[in-house]
Amino acid sequence: MTRHAVRRTAAARIAPLLVAVAGTLALAAGGARPAHAQAVSFVLTPATYFGDPGTIITLTGTITNLTTTDAVFLNGLTVSGPIAASPNFTIDLDSFFGYVPASLAANGTYTGNIVDIAISSGAPIGASAAGTATLNGGGPPPDAFPLAAAPFEVFVGTAALPEPSSGVLAVAGLALLGGATRWARRRRKTESP
Repeated sequence: MTRHAVRRTAAARIAPLLVAVAGTLALAAGGARPAHAQAVSFVLTPATYFGDPGTIITLTGTITNLTTTDAVFLNGLTVSGPIAASPNFTIDLDSFFGYVPASLAANGTYTGNIVDIAISSGAPIGASAAGTATLNGGGPPPDAFPLAAAPFEVFVGTAALPEPSSGVLAVAGLALLGGATRWARRRRKTESP
């Protein structure tokens, strides 16, 4: 073995040790420590989304750092489940970085847009797919530990809302029912001795 090969082999053995020591020193100096899955809360609100073919929907939610002493870095988002493989939906993971802050301070909360999902223009009305959005991070990049996950579902088409005419018919029916009750009461009063 040449002298250069011995140096490279020794350096390869020492490199992981140096990285561990540097990480320990950064933590001792008050740097951000990797958060664990139970240290972050992630909720998508609402959990069900509706959109028409050819549109983009934006998942919204709240991310909360539950630790009282450490910042948490939000280094990415992954989406799994049937929606990830569906030809009707395209998940724009890059939009996550435009919406969500890079980190949350201790006890910090972010509420707002999380990620965009495009609905294919050829998606049939009534198509749907479920998925799970998982926040990744912990320490500074490139940490990508799973921090928290939130389920969601996307439907093609609009939410089932009653037509305005249905509401008018319901009010008219209640008015007729009230009128009939009032008429029956009056009639009983006039017939009684």
